[in-house]
Amino acid sequence: MKLIRNYKGIAKLGLAYSGGLDTSTIIMWLSNKGIYVNAYYADLGHDNKSTILNIRDKAILNGASTFTVIDCKELLCNEAIKAIKSRAFNFITGTTKYYNTTPLGRVVTSIELTKRMISDGIKVWCDGSTYKGNDIERFFRYSYLVSSNVDYYKPWLDDSFISRFGGRGEMIAFLKKKHANTPFSIDSNILGNTYEGNDIESLGFNTTGINFITSGNITNAAYYNKPISLEFNFVNGNITSVNGVVVSNLSLFRMLNDICSLRGIGISDQVEERVTGIKSRGVYESPSMYILHNVYDRAITCLYDYEYISNYNNNGYILGSNLYKGKWFDDISSNMKLLGINTCDRINGTINISILGGNIFFTNTNLKHSIYNSDLVSMERSKVNYFSGSDRIGQLNILSNLINRDRINWDGRI
Repeated sequence: MKLIRNYKGIAKLGLAYSGGLDTSTIIMWLSNKGIYVNAYYADLGHDNKSTILNIRDKAILNGASTFTVIDCKELLCNEAIKAIKSRAFNFITGTTKYYNTTPLGRVVTSIELTKRMISDGIKVWCDGSTYKGNDIERFFRYSYLVSSNVDYYKPWLDDSFISRFGGRGEMIAFLKKKHANTPFSIDSNILGNTYEGNDIESLGFNTTGINFITSGNITNAAYYNKPISLEFNFVNGNITSVNGVVVSNLSLFRMLNDICSLRGIGISDQVEERVTGIKSRGVYESPSMYILHNVYDRAITCLYDYEYISNYNNNGYILGSNLYKGKWFDDISSNMKLLGINTCDRINGTINISILGGNIFFTNTNLKHSIYNSDLVSMERSKVNYFSGSDRIGQLNILSNLINRDRINWDGRI
């Protein structure tokens, strides 16, 4: 394996192609230099067949020798469920989370495209990730994990490419207006949409003006008053049906995305720290991940005690950070994923929710082995005296011993 610093000497390579401005520019720039560019597109469930055909036509128009579509939808949904079960989310602003939708997409894209390139005899991997971003490391980590015999050419590490293209305006001009100029870039997959770059880089940019792909214009709140009721059936930690309809992981995400359309669910605005230490801003929309995280979270809080949940959350934060950095398969991550899966294996039963006003309301939780006990918590007289006033007196006497210790260092001031 080697990192190729200059395009000279490359006869053929495989490009992870999204149809975006960077990768479209790369195709034309390299093909103009006589290099055969085989474009590989990961179908992550966000584009329909017609859109993929248009992306193919764009790749060929810009100079790609071949265009190959690789179906990654189901694999992506499977990895997303692992992340949800493990709470692999580390960026949290207030009460909103970033659900690592793009890092999860990079996992399956890197691995599946590398496998296909190898089978096609391609020995050089190429992508459009920049030297300031996270993806340059994610793509490298996962691709190299598949094979150590693949070389890597990153145009944004090639001085000749960087000197030719200093920004979006130059790339658009190079493509001769074959690519539209947009106020920000969008990275999408079936799990959600990422909005970043350009206008969004300014912390003064008002995100309420974004026309979100799933939620549309969030300033139009007429739909908020139409509640939607969902019943999730769990068997050994897996959701097997929603409202009686049998689902796979893939159909589950598709269903929830459709149901949550125009609901303003799962939108977050995050200031994050990239792998390089650079702060950046991203606006994320992931309604299906938001709902599933909350439903699984409800189950976990009913099945486990505080100490277990606290450690589980801490592990999830570490795992989320590893996922963000491209370390989804290192030793720590692999063990933490197993913990998440084993933790959720105990979830059996149903959870009912109502979606209203951009919020989730739990209407019923009926789980086997739940440690939630309404008789124990109720102030009403019950048939079984689980916890009496006398029991509380004993507990307070024990507590007094701890307070005596605290009194030693207390100076009497508030």
